[in-house]
Amino acid sequence: MKLVWEFVESDECTYSQTITIPFEYESKDKFVFDVLEASDKFDWENKRHFPLLSESYNTKKEIEQIENNVFTLEEWFEKGKETKIFE
Repeated sequence: MKLVWEFVESDECTYSQTITIPFEYESKDKFVFDVLEASDKFDWENKRHFPLLSESYNTKKEIEQIENNVFTLEEWFEKGKETKIFE
């Protein structure tokens, strides 16, 4: 299934950017379940960032909110599409 994961990368002071990562996985629910299960086993006390999707490293907050930030390709398109191109 084609999925899109969006999250905001920021130091909460000097910069902020939205990261958009398209990828394929068995299903959206399976991806969210696998990430949350892996993060439950992750050593958050000794490691600051969780490795996910190649070179993307994420905070605990981003992982806890992953269900709200992963979309099917159709959901992502509907969420962001422009409805008034020409006025």
